[in-house]
Amino acid sequence: MAKSVKVSSKGKGKSKVEDTVPVVSGTPVVQQSSEAGSSKQLTQDTTEPVNTSLDYEKSVKILITYVEKAQANGGCFDFQEASTLRKAIQFFRFPNSKQEITEQQAESLLVNGVVRGQSRGAYTLDEASVLYEIITYVVKRRREQLTLASSA
Repeated sequence: MAKSVKVSSKGKGKSKVEDTVPVVSGTPVVQQSSEAGSSKQLTQDTTEPVNTSLDYEKSVKILITYVEKAQANGGCFDFQEASTLRKAIQFFRFPNSKQEITEQQAESLLVNGVVRGQSRGAYTLDEASVLYEIITYVVKRRREQLTLASSA
């Protein structure tokens, strides 16, 4: 039977659900959606695949949640880093407000924030595995956009 890892921003083991990532046989399952509609399963040793498509909006929400978790669990960021990460989070949470940074900057800040959280031990092995797949998806998406923009 499939279960879910709760993406949380409260203390260790305590969950404030904002999104969930399905887990099968102890491993989170995420699937990347391509623009053509095909998808690639991102799992390890699962017996019951769960189809959860990973899109950009969901990826950003998960990155935000885990940046917040890293700060809540261990204070991974100093004041200046926290202030900068807050700008990145606000960029995505309030897209119609006046922005101080670009989407690419906000995206990079979130990715770097999650990497910093991982380097400070803020995530479980399963969470880190899912975050790796999300970061890979976001970076690949950005590279594809930059390639399209430069060829146009």
